[in-house]
Amino acid sequence: MTTYIADLTTVCGCQWGVTGSSTEEIVQKTVKHAGEAHQMKEVPPEIAQKLKAAIRPSM
Repeated sequence: MTTYIADLTTVCGCQWGVTGSSTEEIVQKTVKHAGEAHQMKEVPPEIAQKLKAAIRPSM
């Protein structure tokens, strides 16, 4: 099974990193983190686009 990672430092400057079993799981975890840690009710489209570009398979 492939694991995926994303470093949010490159996305929005947040020092939070995330792993998941799919790109969809990465997005879900990031949306949850944005709401809990940054009180964001929604992720702006430009940040979502940067997030999707930052997701990579883990080695």
